[in-house]
Amino acid sequence: MKFSLNSTLSLIVFSVVTGIVVGIGTTISALTINGWNPELEYKKYTDIMLEAAAKVSNPNAKALVENSVYDFGIKGVQEKGQHNFSIKNVGTAVLTLEVNQTTCTCTGIDLSSKSVKPGETAIAIVRYNAERATAGPYHQGGTIVTNDPENREILLSVKGIFTSPIVVNPGSVFFPSIPVSESRSADIRFYGFEKTPLQLETPEWNNHDHFEFHLEPSTLSEADQADSMRKNAASVYEGRVTIKPGLPVGTFQEKFFFKSNYPSQPTFELSVRGQITGSGVSIYGTGFNKETGSVLLGKTGIGQKIVKDVSIQFTGTAAFRADLKVKEIRPVWLKAILSESRDLGGESVRRCLYSLTIEVPTDAPVCNFIKSDEENVAMITLETGLDDMPILKLPVQFAVEQ
Repeated sequence: MKFSLNSTLSLIVFSVVTGIVVGIGTTISALTINGWNPELEYKKYTDIMLEAAAKVSNPNAKALVENSVYDFGIKGVQEKGQHNFSIKNVGTAVLTLEVNQTTCTCTGIDLSSKSVKPGETAIAIVRYNAERATAGPYHQGGTIVTNDPENREILLSVKGIFTSPIVVNPGSVFFPSIPVSESRSADIRFYGFEKTPLQLETPEWNNHDHFEFHLEPSTLSEADQADSMRKNAASVYEGRVTIKPGLPVGTFQEKFFFKSNYPSQPTFELSVRGQITGSGVSIYGTGFNKETGSVLLGKTGIGQKIVKDVSIQFTGTAAFRADLKVKEIRPVWLKAILSESRDLGGESVRRCLYSLTIEVPTDAPVCNFIKSDEENVAMITLETGLDDMPILKLPVQFAVEQ
């Protein structure tokens, strides 16, 4: 049989086309049956086998903690407590645990085991010591370090509210400014948190000429019901303190001493502080605090002195009658030098001015009168010569350090 050149070329082209079609069909069929993984196109067979072997020889530990926060509710400030947290190993390797740190010294963590096999559970005991915590909301805990690659640290915490058997709101009373001839009152509430109903007696205090206190049982108010701590009180008392006119111009502090039927808190006290101002007197100068009515001299060392001046001005009819004199200085080694009165005149209102120089001498002993109670306060007491405000008290805050 003879073939022409054209026949031969046609046969070759037909064979090539037929091969391509068959190849494409075979490829589509293979992809349809087995699926195409593009990653396999770029990885060697040996690499794939090594990765599979690594997954088998290096399983992972996996820590599971269903509840990492425990709410203990309300506890007294003298109570201690603890809670057990479960840490389960749901992985395929041994889980290691190690206590890292806690958020405060009032919290500690103990572990039942530092090595947990797959499927087993360890207990983390979180202890909280209320004696080292202050009254109010509490949220503390600590962390545990693990070998779980997805959970390197586990945070466990406890929260709640610590409260005293008796809570006073407000904890202290402050009157920022009371004219010498006026009266002021403030309400105070007392909450009992023990199961036994709270019983309070009328408090005791020293200055009955200028202070009154009224006390009676009460109930939870809407504001109490909305408060996370006070709403848990079992008993409530309502008190009212009243400041009568006539206290000396300057700062004051009165303490009220209470007795209760709670053995855990049989006594407690309430501090009432404030400032009495005169209608015809004003005090100003470097270091004088108008809100507290005291002079802040600051801190110094032994052998060094502090000197500051305070101006005391009388206005109106008080300027005609004022005769300012130093009556008492406490401590006795503190120096206070009062100038003569200086008439400032005035077209419609007369004014006169005194300058008071306060000095902590170089031979002053080591002391701290910056934060002190009424029995241990530095004070300069002045006589004014005025019938409606005969005494002017000026607290002085300073410290001499070693």
